[in-house]
Amino acid sequence: MSAGSPNRQLGSKVLTKSMNSDSNEVRIRCLFRAVVLDVLRAKRADTLDVQAHLERRVKQLQANRDKPETRSSSSDPLTATLTTA
Repeated sequence: MSAGSPNRQLGSKVLTKSMNSDSNEVRIRCLFRAVVLDVLRAKRADTLDVQAHLERRVKQLQANRDKPETRSSSSDPLTATLTTA
């Protein structure tokens, strides 16, 4: 068989196509991984935002619970409505 035989050329084309296919698969996997990581990072950031908001809200509610009652009953609209009715 000579170097330019049809069988050798066909084998070379198949090998090249296989290598291109593998290369495309690697690129697709890398792209998929990058997209997944980006989504996970965004979700993590959202989760941290929600967590911070809830922690602030809990502290606010605890502070309100521990605060002595400062408003008079007449300034409470529900109490004022009930007493005048």
